[in-house]
Formats: sequence, structure tokens, C-alpha cells
Amino acid sequence: MFEDLSLICNNYYNRGGKGRDYSFSNETVRNIRKASAELSQVMSMCRWKGKLTSCNSMFTPILTEEGMCFTFNTIGPEDLFRYENLNADYEYMENLNRTKNQGWTLEYGYLPDAPRKTYPIRGSGAGPKAGMELMLTEMKALDVNCKRWLSGFKILLHTPSDLPRPSQQYIRVPIYQGVTIAFTATLEFTSDGLEVFTPFGRQCYFEDERSLAYFKLYTQSNCEYECLTNFTYARCGCVHFSMPHGPDMAVCNVGSLKCMNKAEMELSTMDIEDEGSGNVTIQEAIQIADACNCLPACTSITYDTEVVQTELHEVERHSYEFKNNSRGGYITESKVSQVVLYFKRPLFDIAKRSELYGTSDILASCGGLLGLFMGFSVINIVEILYFCSLRFCRRHQADKSEHSNNQTVQQSKEKY
Repeated sequence: MFEDLSLICNNYYNRGGKGRDYSFSNETVRNIRKASAELSQVMSMCRWKGKLTSCNSMFTPILTEEGMCFTFNTIGPEDLFRYENLNADYEYMENLNRTKNQGWTLEYGYLPDAPRKTYPIRGSGAGPKAGMELMLTEMKALDVNCKRWLSGFKILLHTPSDLPRPSQQYIRVPIYQGVTIAFTATLEFTSDGLEVFTPFGRQCYFEDERSLAYFKLYTQSNCEYECLTNFTYARCGCVHFSMPHGPDMAVCNVGSLKCMNKAEMELSTMDIEDEGSGNVTIQEAIQIADACNCLPACTSITYDTEVVQTELHEVERHSYEFKNNSRGGYITESKVSQVVLYFKRPLFDIAKRSELYGTSDILASCGGLLGLFMGFSVINIVEILYFCSLRFCRRHQADKSEHSNNQTVQQSKEKY
């Protein structure tokens, strides 16, 4: 269990790389879940659209490379994963009825017949009153050596169709701090006129152009995660427990941490110089990395965030540090942080990807330039064709008439 938990402790206990190379995957995940905090120990208060709400009804436990996290508004595992290709030793995300998709797609958004109250939950309005307020609590029983000098929480904003990776992009929330996260969503879509181009020509994939082995929905983030899985397995002979993988792939333990970290760095920098612990050569590893081609989806959503951080007042700290227990006494629970998340504006920013010059644009530009520099127009083209054809016909008739006259003169001479 100590080795399993060292997988999520920043390699602090495993600098020498000692320990098992491989895990019993279900046992490793079970140990990590056993040592993880419950949702009620992480969130003491949730307020959604101005109303106090049960945190358990809003957040779903999910397995990440950082251990157990809690996700809001992510589509359920039955809509996210391809179970036919996925290992069945453990679940990455709890399969709850509330997480079932009810009429939303990344490419088309909410369908016209989708109910008003649906999942993923619709955003409505802007400002703090239409957003979410959380009171996060850090347990005093946490091992401070696990994350070394870091404390607090990580928050990641992502689309509902992405499998979150809090180790890659996150906003840090320190303890005893109030953090306000205001964000603007930008929707980028692609003109249908670009379908005639190749994905590399337009630099994106339409929904039906690229499929993934472990994900039902293509996004650039999911593609990169799947690519990392395949590359790590090729280089190390095993994968991280949080990576979606097939049933025939082994799960790495602390003895393979160095190899996993090296494989991730090699994939990001494409600097592959020596043989790994897997069964592939350097050239085969380069081919696996080149085959990723994780272009963005032609319809994607990004979030531009603005973070403001202030210190909580002493009175506000103590109001949440103590909790009334069932016997009527008070017990010290934890250190606290406050987070407020909301949309800055009620509307999306929209960006459209389209061809720089279409056929009509080229014709219009050519006609405009010719008209500007030559006084040229379409009527001039018709006139030129008309006069050229008329001159050709007249010349042909003249040649024919001249030839006929020559024949007549020749016959007259012969008669005399």
C-alpha cells in the first residue's frame, strides 16, 4: 500500500526508483481510494446559482493522476469511454444516473429537443449570483511530506467531453485565501466549406474524421492522453493507473515511475535517444509518437480565466473551521479556502475557421484588379470573343471567296 500511494506523492518517497515495476491494478486503485478524502471532507459548502446545494448531488468522484478528484458537469463514463476496448479491473469515474448525457454534443451544443433542465447543466447568466461558490477544506490528517511544500487545492476548467488532467493545467487555490475565478468561454467552429480540405490543410478534425480507441468523443486533450498511454506502454511495458488502457496492458508501480516520467517528456519534446524498458526500438517509438497527430477538433471550447486572490478574514476562517458534531460539541475540522466561479459575460465569444480565399473570392479579386488597372469588365471579355470570332469568320469567308474567284478565272482562261 505504501508503494501504491507513492504513485501520487510527487516521487518524494521514491527518488531511488526502488519498488515493484508493476501493480495489481485493481488493488492499487483500491488502496488509493481507501486513503483518499471523502467529498464531505473536501467541501463543506456548495452554493449553485445563489442556493445552497448538496455537494454530493453536484460532484462526482473521478480517478486522475493526482489521485481521487471531484468533477462537476463532466459527462458520464458511459458517454465518454469505449467500454469494449477498456480494461474492466476498476472504474475511472462513478457511473451515476445524473451524469448521463441528455442531448448535448460538442459540435452542435444542446439539441433543439433537449429539456431545459438537462445534463450537462446549462449555464444561465453571468456574475457571481449565477455562478458557483465553494468552501474547500484541507484535512489536518494529510501527510505534508506527500506534496512537500505545496498546500491547498487545484481547480481545472475543461469541457464536459474532456477527461480532466489536473497535473497539466490548473489554478492553485491556497489555504486561508478567497479566490475568484471569472472566465469567458470561446467557441471555435469551422466552416463547412473546409470539408474539401485535408485535416492537416485545415488543421482540425471534424467529428466523423478521427476516432479514438478508448474515448467515444474526439477532443485534442483526449487524443493526447490516449497517445501518451500508447507511447508509455511502448517505452515502459506498462501504463499509469489513471491512463485509459486496454485489458492486456500492465499497470506501472513505483519501480517504473522514472520510465513513465521520461516517456512523457520524450513525447512532449520528441527527443528519443535511447532504448526504453518496452519491447520497441527507437525507430518504432518515434513512429508511435508521429502517429498521434492530435490536431484540435473543428469545434472546440476554450476558457479565458481571470483570477483574483484575497486573504480570508480571521472571523470568516473560524466560522468554517469549527463544525457542530452530532453530540452538540465542536470539533476542529480543517483549514479552509473559498472559491467563487462564474461567467464574466452571458454570451460566448465565437471564432470561425474558414478558407482565406474561396473560389468566389479569387474571381472577385481578379475581376477587381483587372477593372482597376485595365478598365476591364466581363462585357469586354464578351466583346473580345465576339470580334475575334467575327474576324475569323470574315477572313474565312474572304479566303473562300478569293479561292472561288481564282477557280473561275482559271476556267475562263482554259476555255479561251
